[in-house]
Amino acid sequence: MKGKRKTILIISAFPPNNQTAGQSNTNSVISDLIAEGYAIDLITFSFKDHIIEEPARFGYNRTIGNQRPQKYFYSLLLLFLFPVYTHKFSFRIVFFLLKNQHKYDVIYLDYSQVFIYSRFIREKDKVILMVHDLMFQRFSRKFKKAWYKKIVMRYIFFSESYFFKKASQVIVPSFKDKTIAKNLYGIEATAILPKNRFIISENGNSSVNLKQFVFLGAWNRNENLDGLKWFAQKVVPLLDRELEFIIIGKDLPSSLKSLLPDTFKAIGFVDDFTMHLQTSSALISPLFLGAGIKFKVLDALSNGCRVIGTDISFEGITVHSKNIFYSANTAHQFADAIHYCSKNEFDQQLVKQEFKNYISNYKTLVEII
Repeated sequence: MKGKRKTILIISAFPPNNQTAGQSNTNSVISDLIAEGYAIDLITFSFKDHIIEEPARFGYNRTIGNQRPQKYFYSLLLLFLFPVYTHKFSFRIVFFLLKNQHKYDVIYLDYSQVFIYSRFIREKDKVILMVHDLMFQRFSRKFKKAWYKKIVMRYIFFSESYFFKKASQVIVPSFKDKTIAKNLYGIEATAILPKNRFIISENGNSSVNLKQFVFLGAWNRNENLDGLKWFAQKVVPLLDRELEFIIIGKDLPSSLKSLLPDTFKAIGFVDDFTMHLQTSSALISPLFLGAGIKFKVLDALSNGCRVIGTDISFEGITVHSKNIFYSANTAHQFADAIHYCSKNEFDQQLVKQEFKNYISNYKTLVEII
């Protein structure tokens, strides 16, 4: 990169680390930018026991507390916006922006929860909005059967379009979301993926255990936890006892562990889950809510692992070879797919090649900056 070193301010709703898919993506974006010579400042919000990974790489970093009374107060103060967009509001950040925004070449707002700060940035061509989930799609599923759905969806539509219409650059995680954003809001979003997040190994099939399956997720997210509860109640009784299941991720409630037979092993958060994907017959993804692309599915593909999941699990991800994705939306369909995978071998290299073909269509944040 020639000329003056560019400085980027990242305001993120969650600390960048590798504990969840979204945070890992932010971490990868930051690594890409630093590798290209950009100077990065960071403002983020506290989240449980999560910390900023490698804080020394930032010229300036600050973590803002986010207590429940504050969330309620700002929800009332900024009532014209859907609460998702106000829970992370902080006057400290507003004052920081008013005083320091001229120092930055780019201001990157990471997650919809912090888009509100775009309203306090004078030079709109500096602003990039990173959408992890399109809120209209996410909540249209959550409120699908609610009597107040139409009212709430108009509220969400107004709030989301309020930010999109005046942003210079909106980034989404898939071409599916790009199409939805165009159809809903009339904007030209850009689909990107943090490609350095995915390390494609050259290992073959020699260590795959066809009777071993894996779950991967942040279990504090309701869509992940509800899917696993449903699986435990509806699918497990239909399965052979000889099958083994590994559950990876933080915050799995002990009450759910007690519902699972001893063939399920919950190992919590691991620094590197690739070995478990590379040795398993398939990743299982029983998702019935949510929006955006499912990075756990991409993690599986990059490690040569098949996936058994719902239609929502595969949204925005296209593969052209058979025997890679197994669509299952009922308990019996999940059980049938699991039994099939436990008895039939597959080509890991073919799975990895499909992943390479898929991500080749995407840009990275460095390229669009």
